Amino acid sequence: MKNLHIYRSASTPPDTVTDVLAMAVDAANELTYFALRDRIIAVGTDMNVVNTFEWDFDGLGHLVMFDFLVDEMVLCAILSSGEILLVSTNDGTVNLETELRGVDIIGGAWSPDLGQLIVVTPDKLMALSREFVVDYDVDLYHAAPGKEQLQTIGWGARETQFQGLAGKQKRERIDPDTVPGGLNPNDDRRVLVSWRGDAQYFTVSTVEERPNPLKAEDPAAPAKVEARHLRVWSRDMELMSQCEPLNGMEPVLSMRPTGNLMAVPRVRDGKRDLWLYERNGQWRSHFTVGDADSEVVSVGWNIDSTVLLIHLRRNGVDLLQFWTISNYDWALKAETENQKLLTAKWDPESPRRLHFVTISGQYGFLEVEPGYNSRDCLIVSIAGGNVRVTDLTKAPMPPPMFHAVLSSGKTGVLLLTQSKYGLALLLSDMRLVTYRLENREYTPLSSVKLTNPLAQLPINLQWTNESAVSFICGRDVFAVDVLNGNEKLIITAPKQLVYHRRSPSNDAWFFLAVDGSWMSFADGNMSPSLLAVKFPVNSVDTHRCNIVDLGNRYILFGLNRNNQLLIDGHVVHQAVGHISYGSDAFLVTTLHHQLFAMSYDRLLELLAAPPKQTAKNSVFGWFAEGSGRAVERGSAVVAHESDGVRVFLQMPRGNLETVEPRFRLVPCLRQLIGAKRYRDAIVMMRRQRVDMNLLYDHDPDAFIANVVEFVEQVRNADLLNLFIFGLNEADTTRTSFAPFYPDRANTPAPPSGKVARTAEAVLKAVLDTKDIKKRQKIYTAALSCFLKREPRGIKEAFLDMREQVKAAGEVLQQTNEQYVNQTPSLFRRWTKHLRYFVKDGELFQAALQTYDLELAYEVADEINMDPREFLPLLESLKAKDNDAYRRYHIDLVVEDYEAALEHIADAEDKIDECIDHIKRHNLYSKALIVFNGKTNYNRIAQVCAENALSQRRHKEAGLLFEQAGDYLNALKAHELAMNVLDYVAAARRVPLDAPAIQRSLTVFALKFEQQGRYVQAAETYKMLDVEANLSKVVENFARAQNWSTALLEYNLHPFVESDARPKLIKEASSRYRTVLSELRSHLNEINTHAARLEILRAEKAKTVEEWVENEGDVDVAQSETMSEASSASGVSSISNISRLSRMSAAQAKRRKNVERKKKNVKQGSQYEDIGILTALTELFAKISTIQTELAELLPTLVALGLLSEARELQKEAERVVKAAADRRVEVWPRYLKPNNLPGPLHEIYRCEDGIIRMPGEGHMPTRIYLEDELFPPKFDTNLSWKLKALD
Repeated sequence: MKNLHIYRSASTPPDTVTDVLAMAVDAANELTYFALRDRIIAVGTDMNVVNTFEWDFDGLGHLVMFDFLVDEMVLCAILSSGEILLVSTNDGTVNLETELRGVDIIGGAWSPDLGQLIVVTPDKLMALSREFVVDYDVDLYHAAPGKEQLQTIGWGARETQFQGLAGKQKRERIDPDTVPGGLNPNDDRRVLVSWRGDAQYFTVSTVEERPNPLKAEDPAAPAKVEARHLRVWSRDMELMSQCEPLNGMEPVLSMRPTGNLMAVPRVRDGKRDLWLYERNGQWRSHFTVGDADSEVVSVGWNIDSTVLLIHLRRNGVDLLQFWTISNYDWALKAETENQKLLTAKWDPESPRRLHFVTISGQYGFLEVEPGYNSRDCLIVSIAGGNVRVTDLTKAPMPPPMFHAVLSSGKTGVLLLTQSKYGLALLLSDMRLVTYRLENREYTPLSSVKLTNPLAQLPINLQWTNESAVSFICGRDVFAVDVLNGNEKLIITAPKQLVYHRRSPSNDAWFFLAVDGSWMSFADGNMSPSLLAVKFPVNSVDTHRCNIVDLGNRYILFGLNRNNQLLIDGHVVHQAVGHISYGSDAFLVTTLHHQLFAMSYDRLLELLAAPPKQTAKNSVFGWFAEGSGRAVERGSAVVAHESDGVRVFLQMPRGNLETVEPRFRLVPCLRQLIGAKRYRDAIVMMRRQRVDMNLLYDHDPDAFIANVVEFVEQVRNADLLNLFIFGLNEADTTRTSFAPFYPDRANTPAPPSGKVARTAEAVLKAVLDTKDIKKRQKIYTAALSCFLKREPRGIKEAFLDMREQVKAAGEVLQQTNEQYVNQTPSLFRRWTKHLRYFVKDGELFQAALQTYDLELAYEVADEINMDPREFLPLLESLKAKDNDAYRRYHIDLVVEDYEAALEHIADAEDKIDECIDHIKRHNLYSKALIVFNGKTNYNRIAQVCAENALSQRRHKEAGLLFEQAGDYLNALKAHELAMNVLDYVAAARRVPLDAPAIQRSLTVFALKFEQQGRYVQAAETYKMLDVEANLSKVVENFARAQNWSTALLEYNLHPFVESDARPKLIKEASSRYRTVLSELRSHLNEINTHAARLEILRAEKAKTVEEWVENEGDVDVAQSETMSEASSASGVSSISNISRLSRMSAAQAKRRKNVERKKKNVKQGSQYEDIGILTALTELFAKISTIQTELAELLPTLVALGLLSEARELQKEAERVVKAAADRRVEVWPRYLKPNNLPGPLHEIYRCEDGIIRMPGEGHMPTRIYLEDELFPPKFDTNLSWKLKALD
């Protein structure tokens, strides 16, 4: 489908290089050398003579070969006498090589790598080294078969196979194509040599006598005939094959640079074909290139083998034809008419440039580029004199197929252009043929002849308006009226042009010059003005241009030879292969095999603030990362629908593929959903397998509000089911479709419950459908909604199915007529839908849970259960006379034991079976709720109490025994639970006498004392007799450090004789000494830890400074003492920061390790500072606890007369609290510095990606993990417990 576009041409004035003998190309310096009889002329790409070298080879024969040796920068001329002249292109020095002097040279060729020279003599074929030493010397007319000659022997040979009479006759018939014919009248009998591109093989074409196969049929025929013959040789001069004879072979040869093909033309029966041979000597294919009314001058492939040039001469006019192949179809893509040419040859490095020189001495070159001609998915493909038109919107037909063909006769096409006005063709004979575009079809408009001669080959044909086209010729731009052929010079630019375009919106013209600068001017103003936009490379490289007119803004596109996409002078992407323009966006395929798209609105935003090109975004450029679509390697975008979603790609093999990429599909879906065109949207989603959650996620509230319209539009159960079963809680506008909803990233996430909300809304919409027939058609969607409930509402689905069957006026059970006609009932059809998603066993259990045995029978029969299994079960259930008892047994079958309990509770005569059920399935808690308020509640409570007692839940057992009225067992349970108050209450209900209660309380008190539960012991002694047990009460409160209560109890009974006061003094004195010791010990530990922490922080600050000064070369891990595990195992520390960066980024594992080491304050540990902070936090908490106790202990000491002890304790506590408060400020400063951060440095400066990076300004890390130890503990310094009387 690609055409060849001539995007640049240039030529010298006539007679610049007259009497040229040969031409050689220096591609590296873009110079072309011409050999004349007395001098060598060098011409540059600006068409000016650059240099001239004098030489003279008179008396040395004629010039056979003339080549440029780029590695030595010399010109090599080989003469027929064997003399070799080497001309330096630097100073023109001529050196004579005489190794072949006296040898009659008639032909030859340098290998493409310039490492070997093939020289042909009348009977020899010689291979010379670069020093012109003969390495090989073989016979030119070698008779033996080649090494790779195709051999057919035995049963593999066609001659030995049985093919019948017709096959025998066909085998014996001589193929006229393989009969060596007479020489072509234009054959000059030259020996031709052509190399393959890798310099490993070459082909030689010679004229020689060959056996005449027609002699056997016609005795009068000559035994031998002269004909051209091909031989394939290796670089080592080993004959590979002798090619099959070909009738009418012409004296032209070209070996394909890549692959194994050789091209030779032949003429037979007035037609010219091009035959392609393989290296084994067999012909592979052939195709017709025209009539035999012309002479073939040369055939040649460009360097990358994509274009085949055929140089023809007809009636004194030379034609250059450019052929390409796609999908096994050879087509003539472009043709030029020239005055008679001396030679035309491809550039040795650039596959696009062709050099030529005329007999009259005019040198020129042209450059071609393959590309698509597409507008609004109408593809125009050139094939000789035919123009193939393919409408991709109807069918993406690959070449050589097409929808319509336009014929221009036998003349080839030079230039073409498409626009909304139609199609214009400039033929090689300068006829301008135009077609009008009507209803997506081209109809003939006009055909005119351009009569004014042009100085150069025209390029860049463009429509200017509906009746005129324009083109570039050097620096001139001409306009031609397509109706009468009148030509008009529009402008003569100061520079040579390569592209132009006229904007019809404001009559402005735009031009791109060779230096990459853009110019513009309005009609009537002949002085073009430079635009601010300039491409950063020469326009020679930037040629595939386009101008997008947005009304008030123009965007200048260009694609250069390095595949850079340039837009308004900015490099948008580094590797773009093809581009397709639409009305609102453009698409590109990249060399990284990605398909990207960008709207013009988004492009304008980026042009306002161009993003920087970095190594990270080199793959996607200005396009959003991840927004592309992977395509097959070598794919090219041909066209795309501007108002649709289809994109048409051509594969490397030539076939077409249609894709609907997400970046085209999702915006279209957004428009459809926003316009409430739900059916169109869901159909497109199903075809392209797009997540249907987008229907809801696009606008949840709007979807729920319009769910009835959604159901009515879709009206398809399959589509509704796909939507429902595809629902999930994820918001697709924040996940898979996030690039298309960038505004959602900064908004709060939607609440959960999306699936339930949507399913219930659809369910209601379906069930509220008034038309029964319509409701039945989409009712399976309602069943799907039941299944989306959590848990799945299978039972509810069956119950609703029963109601729907009833509403339809049908019976639940399948009728005999339905069974005979094999037409399932409504209920069975809907049950079949449920079977797709629910297991058969689960369906039957859900049917039983409806407690409708007829419904359960229908389900069992539909799911093909064994009647021997379900019929006895249903009969046994039917036999139960009590409905509650029947439901109980159904629940047992489906193993719903809680529901079974609820149902059997209604059968009061089955209480014993109910209790067994409770015990068997451990339903004690449920039973209490079910039987609450019922007759048998006390019995159930007794059962539950016994169970609690057996599991040592004594408190619950006592409560339940009381509920059952069994106070004696409740008394035992309370005693086991050590619940004094409940025991006393139950004892009074039994009732027990007072002495028995007193004995039990005494036992309680003793047990409390043994267990260290001093407060409970004191309270129990108070219940016995507070005065008789005053010393015990006071002593136990004191032991519990409940000093206020102990003192209060003593003061409430001042006249009771007891040893309470001495015991209280003893406990208070002991506690005074303990607290005093603890305060001093805590302060010492605080001071020790704080001093060590200060040292660690100073060392850490010093290490960070050294690290920054040495740019990360300090061994951070070594500067911190390694952990005990590393030291013990002998593991060496990490040597430098690069090795530290390779440490695992498993954050969870490291955090677990840190938490384990927080309590480790061993000196030298990596986490020693964290351990110190943890220890200090605990010490401050202990001091705070002591302060709370002092509020009661100090008044108690004063009340007991221990004034000196109280004063000493208060004074010491005040000193400790103030000193600790000062240390607290030092340990936890208000403003953090890097050395205040706890942990090893390699963890402090580890970034999110696990890499440790050198600190920046201020030495603070890029992120800080907020350890709990970073926050100071709460510490009361108000001394509210202090007694002024003790100061």
